[in-house]
This record gives sequence, C-alpha cells and structure tokens, in this order.
Amino acid sequence: MGRAEMFDVDALRRRFEYLKKASKEEGSSRTNATKGSQRQPPASSTSVDMSASESGAKPSSTRGSTDANGPRVIPPRFKPDWDQAPEASGAAGKTKSNAWQSGGQEASASSGTASSSTAKPSSRYASNQEDDEWWLPPKPDRLYVDKWEAPRSLSGLQLIGEAATRWSYVLKDESRRCYAGYLPRCLTQAQCERFFRIINRRPEWQHLHNRNGELLRKTAWMVKGGCNCTYKYGKASVSPQAYPPWMEELMRIAMPLCGVPAAAHWPDACNINMYVDGSMYLPWHADDEPLFQGKIQDITVISMSLGVKRKFELALNWPEDGEREMWQVYLGNGDLMTMEGMVQKHMQHRVPREEHVDGPRISLTWRWTLQHQPWCPVRDGRATT
Repeated sequence: MGRAEMFDVDALRRRFEYLKKASKEEGSSRTNATKGSQRQPPASSTSVDMSASESGAKPSSTRGSTDANGPRVIPPRFKPDWDQAPEASGAAGKTKSNAWQSGGQEASASSGTASSSTAKPSSRYASNQEDDEWWLPPKPDRLYVDKWEAPRSLSGLQLIGEAATRWSYVLKDESRRCYAGYLPRCLTQAQCERFFRIINRRPEWQHLHNRNGELLRKTAWMVKGGCNCTYKYGKASVSPQAYPPWMEELMRIAMPLCGVPAAAHWPDACNINMYVDGSMYLPWHADDEPLFQGKIQDITVISMSLGVKRKFELALNWPEDGEREMWQVYLGNGDLMTMEGMVQKHMQHRVPREEHVDGPRISLTWRWTLQHQPWCPVRDGRATT
C-alpha cells in the first residue's frame, strides 16, 4: 500500500471521529439553547432546504494516471453506509446560522494557512439571503500539518485545466485543496440557441418552492446506465430521467474540452436548473449528498450555462483572519465552470437573486455518482443500459 493510500485512510478515520464528536456536542448545545432566540425551522413547510444540492462530482478524484481517453476513474476505497452517510457527513452536526449580518464584504488577501484557532464562520452569507435558512457545517480539523488538507501530490488530484487547454482558475486554495475553473464560450451562438430550445421543452420539470410558496426554479435530474437514484433537495426528491439523445450530443462537444474525450468516462448524472428570470435563484448550499461523496474525497463538478448571464458565487465556510471570503463569476451563454477537489467540504455556492435580469437561464451540472442508493440496480450490477 502506497504512502498516499495510507494517509487517505487515516485522514478519513480522523474526519469521521471528529464529525461524531461534533454531532454529540451539537446535540448537547441544542438542549441548552431551546430557550434562546435562535429561530427553529417549522415542523411542516413548503420550503426546500438547500444545504445539500447543485453544481457536482468527478471520477473519484481522478487518482493515479490518465490515458488517451482522459482521467482514469478509480472507485473510492472507503464508503460509509448509506443510511449513516448523512450523519457522518455532518448533517446531524450542522450548526444553524441565520445571524450573520455584515454580509457581502470581501477581504483582499488570498487563501492562507494560519492557525486553525483564527478560523471563524464567514459573515457574508446573509447578503441577499432571501428567506431561506442556511446551515453552517462544523469547523473541520486540519488534516495535514498546518494545512486543512493533504497536498495534491499525495491525494493524486489532477485538475481539468491540466488535462485540457484554455482553462483559467478563479480559485486555487492549496491549503484546502479547493479549485474552481472557468472556460468561456465553449459553444457557438447557434449551438447555444439550439440546445436551449431543446432543453427548455424536453425535460419533465419539477418546481421547487421556498417556505413561502415562492417558485425558486424548475429542475430536472438525468442519469445514464440504468441508474434510478433520486436526487434530493432537502425534503424534496427529484425522480430520475434517462439521458436523452441530445444530452449525449451536448456532452460529445463539452467533455473533450474538459479532458474527458471517451464516452465511457463521461459523468453519469446531470442536474438541470431553469431560471425563468432574475427573481429565481439558488440559495447557499454544498453538493454534499452521499451520492457524490464530496465531503470525504476529491470530486469534480462541471457546469454549463445557457441563456442570459447570471452571477455565480463561491464562499468559504470558515475563513482565516485576513482571507478572502467570497469569489464571484458571471457565467454567460455557453460558458463552463468547475468545482474541483474538496470544495464541497470547505465551501458553499449559490446563484443569487438578480431582479434586474430579464431573460431565462439554464444550467446543466454534470457529476459522477460514486455511491448509488440501496435500491439502484447499478449498485449491485443489475442495471441494463
């Protein structure tokens, strides 16, 4: 067993021990806080809790080498039991936070490696937060000397920008092993218009509302290879739809630009969101569902935008003193965006409300499913394509 593998297993054990401890402490603190002023979520609500959702995953951190067909997909070495995964990944130990009032301010310094004692919850989530509550994950342990995560030389993570050309990185946080890549205009105007028309009328859209009954956006969940895993937005479940022919056509254009030319290595799931105008939005959340394992290992999420330009924001959960807290990218027609590494563990992202935006936008978020649900035939090899 190599040094990287030894480290990874030990790091995962420490991570789960920490989360177990944090969950117990949180349970105790909630008992003492019941008389406090912290607002509790209603027992019955039409809202969709967005603390776990959008923009996705990569072939199990693309550990190891690459070949002519793109990054080699290696299954994760360790997976928590499905029924225990939400608690193990911090869902039970999350700390509700709706009190950050100074929102929206960015620090000028880049990511650093100061002592963990200086890390504090980010204060900008309240900016344009609408009426949806936001849940702050527990503060993580440092897993490698003075860094939050082991370096890429040990984890084996290869960035898309290293396997393909023209990519630029708006975020490179080596301490947390978090990266966000950007590739503008990967489709022609004619291609953008054609795919927008097709996607707009083809999926069976499911409407997602907040607790006030306001429509947040329309969504669809698509999968390949006989998978029947459902996608969850809080208490709302989105049923899977099989990849249609236009999806494979679109991926045939987009995936080679991401360093994955071979269809056998393409993502096996895609979440599609439709924003009719700027009043529709996606609240702060992380793609930390057990399906994608983004809280315990490197994953990659690839998103494509079609339609009007919209703002996309990334923010640290626990920034250090003097660190920059938030990054903004305006995603236009035909642009690609990635979130790579441990972004889903250390950061959250959103598409904020923009009342001045008039037109519609469609986002396609591709991910690799690393842990299928117990009833899914892909999990035990019963699937037929």
